[in-house]
Amino acid sequence: MKNRSLLQNLAVMIIFPAVGLMTFTEGVRTVQVLGLLASGTVFGVFLSRLLMTLRNKQDPG
Repeated sequence: MKNRSLLQNLAVMIIFPAVGLMTFTEGVRTVQVLGLLASGTVFGVFLSRLLMTLRNKQDPG
């Protein structure tokens, strides 16, 4: 069950950004798109780390 959830999350994480890039990046240079993707990735990693830290602090045990 967890594998299916993981695959669904990965699919959503790939599909939505791809659609967003195709929609909003007309006339934008490739370097700018890569910079946007990289900054979004870094933001997502640190947001995940923050949420995991907060979750671990709330769990007694």
